[in-house]
Amino acid sequence: MSHRERRTVRLSAVAAIGVLGGALLLGGCDNDGKGVEDAGSDDNHVDTALSSSTPAESPEDEAAPQPTEGRDVAPQPTPSQPDTAQAPTTTTVAAGSYQVPMGEYTLLCDFVDQPETEGYAWACEAPAHLGWGATDGGEANAVAYRPGGDPEVYALLGNSGISPADRLPADGVTNVGERYTVDATAGDSLTVTDNSTGAAVQLHDGRIPAAVTDTADRIRADLTALADPGILAVNRRHGDEHAVNLTALRNAVKDATTGMKPAARHEVGLALWQNGDSAASLAATLLLRPKSCAADDLDRMYREASTPKERAWLLSYVVVKSGHAAALRDRWFGDADPVIAAAGWSLTARDITAGRDAGPHDLTALLDLIEAEMASSPEVLQWSQNEVLAQIGIRHPELRDRALAVGEKLGVFRDYPTAKNCVSPFAPVWITEMVARQD
Repeated sequence: MSHRERRTVRLSAVAAIGVLGGALLLGGCDNDGKGVEDAGSDDNHVDTALSSSTPAESPEDEAAPQPTEGRDVAPQPTPSQPDTAQAPTTTTVAAGSYQVPMGEYTLLCDFVDQPETEGYAWACEAPAHLGWGATDGGEANAVAYRPGGDPEVYALLGNSGISPADRLPADGVTNVGERYTVDATAGDSLTVTDNSTGAAVQLHDGRIPAAVTDTADRIRADLTALADPGILAVNRRHGDEHAVNLTALRNAVKDATTGMKPAARHEVGLALWQNGDSAASLAATLLLRPKSCAADDLDRMYREASTPKERAWLLSYVVVKSGHAAALRDRWFGDADPVIAAAGWSLTARDITAGRDAGPHDLTALLDLIEAEMASSPEVLQWSQNEVLAQIGIRHPELRDRALAVGEKLGVFRDYPTAKNCVSPFAPVWITEMVARQD
């Protein structure tokens, strides 16, 4: 199985315009119901993802029964994981010209109150060539957003002549006038949003340091050396394409990137994701900085992922910590592709488990949808819908009888074989067992 052609998540200034807008894919089950790897907060994402405390995953572990897409064994509810990321500091300044920190560089930016008069809404100039391609060819060091222009984001080589004295804060969010928002929380990149049009442009250093390419090459070589035909044969029975023991994969990534700054590890992750190899894609999810990924790019990446394990890790390690999980949940929920729709339902189940708002459908409406659709849904979608059904019954006593009745009526997974020490995925059994544990 080969990957579709991939493109980088972090886009150049010219191409980057776009509108940014309990358990997920359960990885196992044991006596305490804990089976999902939590990605931790954004700050410790990589350390958590590569933690040596992760249970060893031998070929025998990978051979555990996988009922369907993204599932290694029968599902098991997982205790809710609170979001630990703190809200960024937000400041407000008037429209005008400012120095804007971006990683090791300072951009000179101008934010205009009346774009119709000036011919542009905002423009930023970098002090060096950062790998941006000029709209008309060649290299660019400046970019301007022109609402209604063709193209709206125009990159060029030039000197604006502006010399602002005031400086926007680094690593925070700044409202510039009533129209613009500058998000510098990623540290090494900058997102400028025109709130009147919804258009956002992400600027970053587009050059790839030699250390990044060398590290990506090392990880690819290590994964190739670790490849085992026996592991590949086992994983292919579950729809996966990696030939590397997952504990060994984590160790290879950790060894190669120890000491690197988070921004550099993110770039290594991007390089690995474009490789097209499944093991490299899994390695990429361990290195990507969730908050540096835009919603549109995560949407594309999830659609590019070609195996259940890639989708499970991308969802668990990146999407849910990106700040875009709710937006992607709503975007994916009714997607025509059942694999994508399943991700939307899984994110909905996660929110129900954590006691958060579950999106545009209230819980009764979700039960109505499940009762009407789950029996005839593709199996990959059934698992996620069943997870929502179970979590509603477990977490909401006022709807428990209805959830139990829907599960009994549909009978989905009633006879599914369940491994020892695991709870049956049949929703009435699942709900009853977990409620008994709570009591």
